[in-house]
Amino acid sequence: MDYISAAQGKHAGSYIHITIKVIKSCKVKITGAYETPTLRDERVPTKDELRRVPLSASKQARVACALVAHGGLRLETIGNYRADNGLRIRDLPELKAGEVSFEKSPAMIIIRPSLSKARRQYFSFLTGYRSRHWL
Repeated sequence: MDYISAAQGKHAGSYIHITIKVIKSCKVKITGAYETPTLRDERVPTKDELRRVPLSASKQARVACALVAHGGLRLETIGNYRADNGLRIRDLPELKAGEVSFEKSPAMIIIRPSLSKARRQYFSFLTGYRSRHWL
């Protein structure tokens, strides 16, 4: 952008356009362009470490963790920053009233268009899990 700004007025627009086209077509090798040094020492958490996540969380955070881990939902689907839009009880049609249990497993989750990244309604499923620590 700096080059374009500096070249305008000095060169014809067609010259600037061709110059940019040539620069973009060059195969410049940048050492380490595809390396991820911040992820180099990452590892898969152990079962014990995963078990400690819900134990250290509030009830609301446990539900969010369960929906992300067992339902594959994005955090923005569960609720937005202002907490004025998110999943509602009616979006979990198989949830038993008054209980935290489901009539079927896996339980269906309806994602409304307003919560969908693609702005279309879709369905997801909350897979069965046995740990009582999640809810």
